Amino acid sequence: MAPPPRSSAGLVVVAQARSSGASTATMALVPGTLLNETQFADTVALEPGLVVAAVALKAGQYPPELATGDRVLVVGTGPAAERGGLPGSAAGRVLAEGARVSGIRTGSGPGGQAAVVSLVVERELAAELVAAAGAGQVGPVLEGAG
Repeated sequence: MAPPPRSSAGLVVVAQARSSGASTATMALVPGTLLNETQFADTVALEPGLVVAAVALKAGQYPPELATGDRVLVVGTGPAAERGGLPGSAAGRVLAEGARVSGIRTGSGPGGQAAVVSLVVERELAAELVAAAGAGQVGPVLEGAG
């Protein structure tokens, strides 16, 4: 992954960093503050109890403005269990609340831009989330800041 573009003073050029697939922020970033290179890393530092889960998504299953660092709800989107959906009927349920996007890899697919999104979630939520993602039955929903 390419590091964020930097100025000669070591400050991160935010307008370019967001669109370049820049490194992951290592701390909460407050709007309006200057950013420097020490606030980013090429790897995700995980606190105990957190894991990174990969979610493959087709075009239309995720907001096109989804970006690294965003907080999302992950919602089950599949049919109800009695119609061949996920065990326990994950459809319409929040599978992970406050998940953080730690990376996005995009590529062209049928019908538009497909993506593999890496999400930092609580360990207890990972199994159901990955099972639903494997069945193509998840959708991330952007959460507001705060």
